[in-house]
Amino acid sequence: MKRRLVIAIGVASLLVACTVQTEQTPSSIRAYNNISVVDLKTQLDAGEKPLLLDVRTEREFTGALGHLGGAVLIPVQELEARIGELKSHKAGRIMVYCRSGNRSKTAADILAKHGFRATNVVGGMKAWNTMMTADNKKK
Repeated sequence: MKRRLVIAIGVASLLVACTVQTEQTPSSIRAYNNISVVDLKTQLDAGEKPLLLDVRTEREFTGALGHLGGAVLIPVQELEARIGELKSHKAGRIMVYCRSGNRSKTAADILAKHGFRATNVVGGMKAWNTMMTADNKKK
């Protein structure tokens, strides 16, 4: 009987600890949205004007993959230090992209932590260029 009670208390303690741990780790909850390049293009074609934030390096921005027209370049490694440059966009939407979508996730998380409405462009410029190439072949 005592053994069952000890096991029951142990299981209950474990469940409480897991619940408390989950509630105390808001970093596991994503604070930004994702958008596909197709949906972004649809929004841009419809006349929406979010801030397009490229978080790659300057070399990548001007390189072979190109960049989205009107985009602002702030490399992800500089974003925390340069966050003030974006304060006029705090009430608007910011579409964050990079080469493939990895750095933009980090940047979107940084922006969300500072109170911005950040959206990660899934697949980045690689996906954008693939989509645009496919669109051009259809025409």
